[in-house]
Amino acid sequence: MKKIKKIGFSLKERLSIWFADKPKTPVAKGIYWFIVGLILYSAIDFLIHLLQPEFYEANLNAFLLVDRIVIGVFTLELLIRLWVSKNKKKFAFNAYNIFDFIVLLSFYLSVFNLTILRTFRFIRIIRMVRLLRLHKLIVAANIVKENMIKNIAIVFVLILIADPLHNFILSIPEDVLGDLLFAFSTLTLAAMFGAFSYSYKEINPNKPFERIFAHLTTGMLMIPIGAMFLFIQFILSVKIGFSSPLLNVSIWFIYTSIVLWDFANALRAGRSD
Repeated sequence: MKKIKKIGFSLKERLSIWFADKPKTPVAKGIYWFIVGLILYSAIDFLIHLLQPEFYEANLNAFLLVDRIVIGVFTLELLIRLWVSKNKKKFAFNAYNIFDFIVLLSFYLSVFNLTILRTFRFIRIIRMVRLLRLHKLIVAANIVKENMIKNIAIVFVLILIADPLHNFILSIPEDVLGDLLFAFSTLTLAAMFGAFSYSYKEINPNKPFERIFAHLTTGMLMIPIGAMFLFIQFILSVKIGFSSPLLNVSIWFIYTSIVLWDFANALRAGRSD
């Protein structure tokens, strides 16, 4: 009996090292980046479902299989971290752990085919909340972490406006569609010019107010850029009847490059923090 207890304690101690918030051993770092990769996959999986529903439905079984595996890993990770936690009450009331629990709960409820829950858009986007955990996982300067939160918040905004924008496009008369597309394109080019011209190095990263102002400025530029890309995609698929996965990927590849530029901009400012 004593031997079993000793082995159990040794396993618990080892798992506490492997699943630490700040990994130090090679195994812990491997698990750390594996979890980060799964979090990013969950976001990409949802965006494919949102932006390419035809492709998603055509490969539904493959997506569902991978999704169940990912959820299983997340569930195991949460249970292990709960088990090795020294302060279970603190662990239970941690915001990131609450987000994880909500994400997992929404999935397991959907397994029972609760159609009422599945009709709420909140249940569909709640999985994206897990992206907020990247703020905790990534060790970086304040301005870099805040930049991540800002871009995640922008993704939430774009998801929320997708349906209203889609309905708006359906109501546009054919004779004004070209003029409206030209006007939106002009505004988007102006926003892209402003986003690429802005530099975080012009602010003092040690002053919270200046950081918040910088994030608000860039966020106000990036939201209309993302909205315009949604607009173009919906115009092609709804009004013109042309939907190409390659074209859609190219559109969001450009938006991703803008996000990465903004992140690199903040990263350069964070190095002087």
